[in-house]
Amino acid sequence: MALTVWKIDFVHNHLLSSVHVDSERQTLSLTDSTLGGRTQMWKGTLKMIRDHPILGTGMGTWQWIFQQYKEPGPALPTRPEYAHNDFLNLASDYGLVGFLIVVSCSLAFGGMPWP
Repeated sequence: MALTVWKIDFVHNHLLSSVHVDSERQTLSLTDSTLGGRTQMWKGTLKMIRDHPILGTGMGTWQWIFQQYKEPGPALPTRPEYAHNDFLNLASDYGLVGFLIVVSCSLAFGGMPWP
């Protein structure tokens, strides 16, 4: 399947433009170390979880609370609505209690045999 997707020009060009090849040092690195701002959002989200570990910040509040945790510096290209990581977004909104409830329900229903 990966070989099939690699043959699509758009995917091929996008993947090649997201890495930088240094032939002198024979190294390969990402052209954008923030992965489109995602690592900046993840760092801020981890701080949110640290400050609100038990019950989180509330359902659907990530986009508003995150503004307090953004790092100064290069601005994100847009105003993000979610953390671009489902696990971090869930833990920041619902806290570790809500995170464990959702994970345990997912495991319980995911492991059930269906008739």
